[in-house]
Amino acid sequence: MAETETKQKYKFLIVSNEADGEDIAYQLKKEGNDVKLFIQNPAERDVLDGVVDKIDDWESEKNWADIIIFDYTSFGFRQNELRQQGFKVIGGSYLGDQLELDRKFGLEYFKKMNTKTLETFEFDSFNTAKSFLKIKKRDL
Repeated sequence: MAETETKQKYKFLIVSNEADGEDIAYQLKKEGNDVKLFIQNPAERDVLDGVVDKIDDWESEKNWADIIIFDYTSFGFRQNELRQQGFKVIGGSYLGDQLELDRKFGLEYFKKMNTKTLETFEFDSFNTAKSFLKIKKRDL
């Protein structure tokens, strides 16, 4: 006889810039968890209207949540602070933001870590890049 397993429910706070985590919010809610969704971009705030609870100030709800999910870059510094304060946070970090948003920093970091990367080129204008590609195409 199989034992009935009771699935634990959690309270998730999802912090989003443009509602990238909408599918996660929907699935978590569908599974019976409590979900509150903050969407920073006003043009995207109607996403999941009537499906999950929406909030205007995620910081004031952080103590409510069992788990805080960030679905976008640029919150990394705050994510680090929350982790240091004991919050359970899923998402990036300050380092992750730097790696994602600053290509030169990322390449230097990977080089220090002995990670192979593809050769990269920097251009100061579109026309310079276009000329480079024409020359490269001839070399192939």
